[in-house]
Amino acid sequence: TWRTILKDKAVQSMSRKATCLDNSVAENFFSHLKEEMFHHDNYATIDELIDAVDEYIDWYNNVRNSTKLKGLSPVQYRTQALAA
Repeated sequence: TWRTILKDKAVQSMSRKATCLDNSVAENFFSHLKEEMFHHDNYATIDELIDAVDEYIDWYNNVRNSTKLKGLSPVQYRTQALAA
């Protein structure tokens, strides 16, 4: 059913056969997005939802601290790694 609905609206992404870890980073991000943003608000229009997702992605990358990244945001961690 989902494939039919999304056929003209999105490109389906699949990991390589028998390689479940290919999409683990994306699955982790979308899990956080749903828990931290999507499940807590209702959006009256698609434009409101798009704006909220854009704001969340910016916050996630630049502000949100991650324990796995030594308490840094992804951008801070990447910048620190590149400077070393």
